[in-house]
Amino acid sequence: TVLGGSDIAAPPCAPSRPLSPPPLPTGSRLMFWCCCADSPGEKAAIVSTHQSLTGEADGLARDGQDASAPPPSFVAVIMKSAAETPVGIHIDLSDGRVLHICGVRANAPTPAMSYNAIAEQDQRLHAGDYITAVNGIRGNAASMAEALKSNPRLEIEVRRPTMFVREIRRLRGERMGLDLNYSEKGTSLVVTGVPRGGAVHRCAPDIVPGDRIVSVSGNFGNPVQLLELLKSCEEMSLEISRCGGPPSPSPHIPV
Repeated sequence: TVLGGSDIAAPPCAPSRPLSPPPLPTGSRLMFWCCCADSPGEKAAIVSTHQSLTGEADGLARDGQDASAPPPSFVAVIMKSAAETPVGIHIDLSDGRVLHICGVRANAPTPAMSYNAIAEQDQRLHAGDYITAVNGIRGNAASMAEALKSNPRLEIEVRRPTMFVREIRRLRGERMGLDLNYSEKGTSLVVTGVPRGGAVHRCAPDIVPGDRIVSVSGNFGNPVQLLELLKSCEEMSLEISRCGGPPSPSPHIPV
């Protein structure tokens, strides 16, 4: 999705509006892949959880926190009862390189739920986390998803997201300037490009490909809803999730 602009001025976004999900369009370019279990009798044994790969304390890195601290990471090793047993998490592959956890199923026994019940609090799987490797496979989201689906023993490298907010103010006739991708059942928009000459590059030049837009002016929703907010608003706050190091300090952009 290439998001441009309009010559018609748009109103600011109202913050924190509850959104009722509309039907998503059929034929989305990217199929959402999930590994949720439907069998209530599935169980899993947890072999071990390893301490943080970075040694940092758990928690989301947000503006105002230590800007030099990388997001915390850990490795969870989970044994499934059978190779084909679903793990019990919803994942988004639209980044192409890592897996984004959209949700962890909690209404039926699954390996993920069993893991979270035993793991230390700072080693549990949460919605918003990133999976950066599965059984040594990294850099290819489809291959990692297949490994989750087809192996009885999973060694999963998990990274907490870095979260930050950027303010965008579109000038009259200015395009937004975002190339985006998304999974049809995801909860965010993946930035694939930030062309020069757009509002995002002018106001928030530290937003880079791979970042995810998870809310617009406090509004959360499915990707179609987030896209509509981006298209319709002149002023907005973008909450960004990043799998990686912290952004540069928020720039001061004169408007």
